[in-house]
Amino acid sequence: MLGHAVRITILEVLESKGIMSNEIADKFTGAFDALNKFFGTGSKVIQHKMLVEVYHEYSQKVNFAFLDKLEDRLTALKAQVINDHLYPKDTPENV
Repeated sequence: MLGHAVRITILEVLESKGIMSNEIADKFTGAFDALNKFFGTGSKVIQHKMLVEVYHEYSQKVNFAFLDKLEDRLTALKAQVINDHLYPKDTPENV
């Protein structure tokens, strides 16, 4: 959606704030804050795309809109993952 150069820039911004690519889901609030500071209001597009990807990784239906509070949707997903014992698509449990 955003292209390779934008993806690299996003990862560099997050890494400069101490958030490695494999830690984004665990540090989503920090990632959102870092992206907000760097991209301003345009970061909402990136944040939404990131959360959609996390939902897809857990094979969950994306049931939120662009204008929803994304932090709340992440909290709901975390609760569902714990409650339903869900695993990301690429873990050995799902292979």
